[in-house]
Amino acid sequence: MIDLGILEGDLVIIERGNTALPGQVVGQIVLAIVDNEFTLKVLARDQQGYYLEARNEKRSRDYPPIRPEEKLEIYGFYVGLIRKAYVGPHRPHARPGSSL
Repeated sequence: MIDLGILEGDLVIIERGNTALPGQVVGQIVLAIVDNEFTLKVLARDQQGYYLEARNEKRSRDYPPIRPEEKLEIYGFYVGLIRKAYVGPHRPHARPGSSL
């Protein structure tokens, strides 16, 4: 989901439930249960039915569309994320005329 700004290590905020009409959820980021496994993907639909797709253009071959073998359930909708900021080790300020 890198192309949508969701990176590894991010904590996503999910609004629980499926209150939207089916036509309104296509194209949205959903937390879905596919064949008893959770995944965060974009919901899509074609002639064969609903499926899930990742958004990572550079590795699209690694992430083919997911079509359920048995059941696809929408657990909730993505509403935001929390990203932890990395703060490196303390680095002292250089004094004028000195080098670090």
